[in-house]
Amino acid sequence: MCVGLMLTAPQAQADTVGPSAAPPVRTYTYNMCGSGGTGGCDVSAAGNEARYDAIVGETAAGVWNADYLFLVEVCRYQFDDLKARLGSRGYTGRYVETVPAGSLGSLCKDPVGTTTPSYGMATFVRGVVVDGVDLTLDTRAAILTTVPGSNAEDIKAPCIKAWVQSRQTWACSVHLWWGLPTLPADPTTQQQAMHSVMTREADKLAAQAGTWEDAGIPVVLGGDFNSSPWGDVLDRFYEAGAGEGGHGTFAEADETDADRFGMRGTLCAAPALRCRSGQLTKLDAPHATQTQKLDYTFFSSRYFRGEVGDVPPEPRTPTVGKWISDHLPIRGAAYWEDCVAYGATPGAVFRRDAAGGLYRYEGRTEGAGAGVAKPCKVGTGWSGMKRVARQGTTLAAVDTAGDLWHYEAAPSDGSYSGGSGRTAAGTGFGNDDLLLAPGDADGDGAADLITRDSAGALWLHKGTGPHGYAPRTRIADMDGGTWGGYRFVVAVDFDRDLTGPKAADLLAVDAGGRLWFHRGNGDGTFSARQAIGTSWTVYDALVAPGDLDGDGRPDLVGREAGGDLYSYKGDGAGGYAPRVKIGSSFPSGELLF
Repeated sequence: MCVGLMLTAPQAQADTVGPSAAPPVRTYTYNMCGSGGTGGCDVSAAGNEARYDAIVGETAAGVWNADYLFLVEVCRYQFDDLKARLGSRGYTGRYVETVPAGSLGSLCKDPVGTTTPSYGMATFVRGVVVDGVDLTLDTRAAILTTVPGSNAEDIKAPCIKAWVQSRQTWACSVHLWWGLPTLPADPTTQQQAMHSVMTREADKLAAQAGTWEDAGIPVVLGGDFNSSPWGDVLDRFYEAGAGEGGHGTFAEADETDADRFGMRGTLCAAPALRCRSGQLTKLDAPHATQTQKLDYTFFSSRYFRGEVGDVPPEPRTPTVGKWISDHLPIRGAAYWEDCVAYGATPGAVFRRDAAGGLYRYEGRTEGAGAGVAKPCKVGTGWSGMKRVARQGTTLAAVDTAGDLWHYEAAPSDGSYSGGSGRTAAGTGFGNDDLLLAPGDADGDGAADLITRDSAGALWLHKGTGPHGYAPRTRIADMDGGTWGGYRFVVAVDFDRDLTGPKAADLLAVDAGGRLWFHRGNGDGTFSARQAIGTSWTVYDALVAPGDLDGDGRPDLVGREAGGDLYSYKGDGAGGYAPRVKIGSSFPSGELLF
């Protein structure tokens, strides 16, 4: 659709990227100056605590909620300290040594412990790790052969292959050689030699990334590339379209920052939407002038879109006269390329994971049978919501205080956020154990809600507008008792044909595993129940996802206790086809709706 094409196009934007509105895939890239080898960098115990606080803080849901951490110039003891602090938050780290421990002198000594000094690079990823590799991009011996007398070390990149937001990715922390040679007798020759070192490292990294991408795996790179944005070293990473010379496969996080286009003069004048520029990250003195952009975050262009970047507040140390690092960190974010506006297909399953992340699994319309596509992360911080129901593309959610909120889907990717993205819609829902959004249940043209209280009574909340409801009215109890005898109740147009919409019906499962049908009468009431199935005790969750396969008929989804997901294709005449497995690893206890 045209909408999808428009969403894929980059958008030039202002400098500040706020956590509530940024895309869901998030990175934090930081040259820590952790060894103290650069004069003035504070590696005291207090300085390290400031480092740790800044980095760990970027993993909080209300701050940045980073999926990837790319850390440059890290001491082994600093990596171990961070690993201990980040492990409980679901992160796995990988460290690679780039300078032999015996040659460090006074550097990388733990100020409060006895860890053997070691210096290198680190990557942290939040997700299930599948594989890992340390890419050797160059060796100290090879660099010294090319540029005699230079300051050199092994150039290695720790890379992690992991499931991030339910998708496999490769992520590498990068530090290309910086080339600090002694003053040569022939500067031109020396500079050419230095350039050849950096380009061979960039070529090797780009080639490996291309291999992973060609295998269908997205790649994210972050770190200190020691080159200006428009230098030809970075031609290997920037794709064509962000400025002259790019022939890579990546988009850089900050390349759509219109506030920085002036760095390239007329080359990035309007109507340009992308530019090989970005906010400066190198400091020339403690908390002083920013002089260069050396730090980058690159996303595989074919797998991500809508990349944005920003430099957050500078981590500081309480030690007078010192600064933590001579680099500033970068926040990067992007959308998955295939996660577009909600509603591309009629149906979807939503899942809230144990960390409070919200995911949308769109229905697939190709092939036979209902199914779901890859998940799109559409929210964070949803642990505080007790009940959630879908009212069209709006989410109606009840928090722990019993307040009802409406969350509107963002037009870019169907995500849901707080602040201006939500509207108060009611109070007094704290005693309810069920929340349904049946659409217009009473025929007055407004969307309604149905709730069940702890005593088993079912209530209709008639809609009075986009975000309001009239005082609740009780729905008559079913034959033989209250509605509290049901394990699950879902609202679905169970027997809808293709001639037009009807009032929603209710499907319910009792403690014995029988499936019951309550036909909606169109006036907010429901007819006597009919038994239509047995053996539904295998499911610990039941979801009415809408039309998953695009055939115009609503489907049904159940989750088994082991985490497998099954779909029942609706026939539009009061029945369902035999179940089809459509997913696994949907843990019991997580909210599905």
